[in-house]
Amino acid sequence: MMLQFSVYAKFCKSEEASEVNRKAVESFLPPSGCVRLVSITDHQFGKMQSFVGKKEADGEKAPEQILLF
Repeated sequence: MMLQFSVYAKFCKSEEASEVNRKAVESFLPPSGCVRLVSITDHQFGKMQSFVGKKEADGEKAPEQILLF
């Protein structure tokens, strides 16, 4: 799921599933590529605020599953 340009999210239901996805990203990364991964909890994702211009926008609809990468 794209959160914004060049920022994507994917749910992993466990730390082990997150590690599988991390290894997959690493295996496809070209030699000069640059990718940053961060894991957050559902609670942390739910506290995210989005702004468009000077006013707060409706937040993203929380997917059933999410992992940021």
